[in-house]
Amino acid sequence: MGTAATRRSDPLVGTAGSSERFVPELQSLRGLAAAMVMAHHALRCIVPTQPTHFVADIMLNAHAAVVIFFVLSGYVLAAALAAAPMDLAAVTTFYVRRVFRIYPAMVFGVALGLAYYLFFRPLSAAHLSTFMLNTYLPERITPVQALLTFLGLQVVLLPPLWTVTVELAASIVMPAIAFIRARSGPALLVLTAVLAVSSFLFPTGNRWILVYLVDFALGACALHYRAQLGRLMAHPLATAIAAAALLWLRQLHPWPYFHPVPSVLEGLASVLVIVGIERNHAAFLRWPPLVRLGDWSFSLYLLHVPVAFSLARVIDHALGDELPPLTLSLLVLTGTVVIVVPLSAWCFSTIEKPGIAVGKRTAEWAAGLVKRRAGRDLAS
Repeated sequence: MGTAATRRSDPLVGTAGSSERFVPELQSLRGLAAAMVMAHHALRCIVPTQPTHFVADIMLNAHAAVVIFFVLSGYVLAAALAAAPMDLAAVTTFYVRRVFRIYPAMVFGVALGLAYYLFFRPLSAAHLSTFMLNTYLPERITPVQALLTFLGLQVVLLPPLWTVTVELAASIVMPAIAFIRARSGPALLVLTAVLAVSSFLFPTGNRWILVYLVDFALGACALHYRAQLGRLMAHPLATAIAAAALLWLRQLHPWPYFHPVPSVLEGLASVLVIVGIERNHAAFLRWPPLVRLGDWSFSLYLLHVPVAFSLARVIDHALGDELPPLTLSLLVLTGTVVIVVPLSAWCFSTIEKPGIAVGKRTAEWAAGLVKRRAGRDLAS
């Protein structure tokens, strides 16, 4: 998810003991992607204006940011799994650590979402966008749905949680992807192609997890073929072109959000961007505040929607009749950044890191238990 830097930010580029070195540029990339999603959502809370539409929907491709999260996760998780022998103890360790990596911050984010629903959503506000008005609908938030959201299996209290559902599903299959990668690069390419084709075979509403599993396989491909791809991306201009394709591909056609065509193309562009960044070591991506933002990126991604929605309600309720929508949007964006960045830093230090530490100890205990049982089975 090892150097000391890797242990500090377990989920990003390897795990403690991994042979994979920490890559600060990729850490910063994840932070920038999370910030892009945050700005996109914050600017869409108030009824859109031409400037906010241009920035939020054209300049800030939040979907591309999510795709690069997934490809990076596939890259990182494949590297982590490659650092240990592929046996039952190692797979158990992987699963236990993923649970403790994901759930603590996720539960805190869902709790924030519940707080927004209970205390801020009732505020009257006349200038909210349909994006806001179509979320946190009371008829959808039943006790069962709320409980499922705390388990990461629903999204009614935290809309961005759909990506965590994808992460959980991908975590289940990543050991198999890593196993295939360790045996044969061509077999990994075949698997990736099969996943890509399969994402077209189901009705749109039922295939979204499958659509994004392709990105995790692409991340494993990026790791396996990074030397060859690195030669292709040797010039920084190649990375810039790939980044432009990633950000603005969807402007070519009005695809539905979960359509597999742009998702696969954005996944391929993400592979090139990741390899190009690692190959060229852009100096600005080594800037410590950006690297630190990458440390906080998971919390930032999870926490920003309840904060932005709460601010939008409060600001519109108090100032909606006095200020134009553009000014309201800028106030929501500014307030979201001012609150969410330090809140994410706190969540990383107070919730994520202790969760990672507990996960590591629990995984060691579980792996030891598996090895002892295997030893008894052999002895008998």
